[in-house]
Amino acid sequence: MYGAWEHAITKERLYFEAARHFQSKLPCSVKNATDGSYRVSADSLLFYPPKENDGLGKDSLIYYSGKFSISGNELKIIQHNKTELFKRIR
Repeated sequence: MYGAWEHAITKERLYFEAARHFQSKLPCSVKNATDGSYRVSADSLLFYPPKENDGLGKDSLIYYSGKFSISGNELKIIQHNKTELFKRIR
């Protein structure tokens, strides 16, 4: 899962880094950057805000949460019956 993934439609990028840290960026915008930590359990993927900026409580979810699958260079995140497709770019 480590590395960079690009959304098939929006071109948004997810960067999975060491120590369960992630960043999300749109290629042309610094303002829309999001970061925090993520947790993988069984087939679920949960994204959390950074601890220092978390005003909503320890377990408040942001961004994506849902079932996921990785097949080759493809990451699918399924939430609320909608599939988000990402392609590995590095």
